[in-house]
Amino acid sequence: MGQTNMKFMEMSGDYAEMGFLFWIFTQYMILWIYPSTDDAEKIFFLALLMGFEFFMLGARIMFAGAPFIAADQGINAWWIFAGCLAFFGLFAFVFVIMAGNVYLIWIYAGLVISRLFQTFQYYNAGVSSGSMEATTLMGPSALQMMLFFFIMMIVVFQHKHVPTLALTQDFLQSINYEKAVRIKGMLTEMPHVSMCFGALYYGLLFAGKFTKTIWRAFA
Repeated sequence: MGQTNMKFMEMSGDYAEMGFLFWIFTQYMILWIYPSTDDAEKIFFLALLMGFEFFMLGARIMFAGAPFIAADQGINAWWIFAGCLAFFGLFAFVFVIMAGNVYLIWIYAGLVISRLFQTFQYYNAGVSSGSMEATTLMGPSALQMMLFFFIMMIVVFQHKHVPTLALTQDFLQSINYEKAVRIKGMLTEMPHVSMCFGALYYGLLFAGKFTKTIWRAFA
């Protein structure tokens, strides 16, 4: 029964994360290819989100091993869960202030929930830190961090060759994008680079999760 519950939790988490990754991938693609005149704030938000994803990945790796250590040491998982919520909640609070749009925080909340669910999906099954399941959960976190840096290096160093598509200077000026930018940097000042970064990153994550889920379902 325990194996059945763990299998169900794992598959549910995979499908939920796969759906979210596909959705956020489409958000980056839509803003890159066909943005509307009301999307200045959203473009800035998603550009800024790629910077925050770096900190989210670091936190995910740090918390990925927490449930297994708790299981080994007999620590109540709710204390660790509360610590994760407080940590991610601080990021969410700062993010709301920097983004200046509370409505768009739901996108960020989706990332937080995804990270938390992935971290704790094995805890109730009594998984120990030295088990194969622990490696299965923590391994992808490290690979995701490597993928993030790999894509970032390519996009940043080759930013002059990244196509602007719909995010031309004329379009950005027409929607007063510069007024929406409250934090300066390449990701926010060159939104087509951010949209390319986000589309590649989340698109590859979705492709990997989709392939893994389908393979596991029919294995």
